[in-house]
Amino acid sequence: MRPSRPDAAGWAERDPTQIDPAPAPPLRGRSSQWDSAEVVAGFVKSPATDKFVGDELRAFQMGMHLIRRPGLGEDIAPLAVYLASDESVWVTGQNYSIDGGVTAGFR
Repeated sequence: MRPSRPDAAGWAERDPTQIDPAPAPPLRGRSSQWDSAEVVAGFVKSPATDKFVGDELRAFQMGMHLIRRPGLGEDIAPLAVYLASDESVWVTGQNYSIDGGVTAGFR
């Protein structure tokens, strides 16, 4: 019997020998659904950061960016779209920092 949700409590309560071991089908021609790439975004302007990030923390974050402005969804979306597309079928296991220059060096 396969649990309907893979949450920790649901899996822990079941006998692992009773879980259907059938593998998931490959995605987009990849060898495994677990091939992945990760987008590591820096400070991004959003309704949540506008509401919850105070002026002091915002100034600290901007002081670490070589590009002296917060990121926008439009800055990150092209990379995410590429990684979700069939064009990225050969990309696997990578972390992409898209952070306005924070990882390039501090001022």
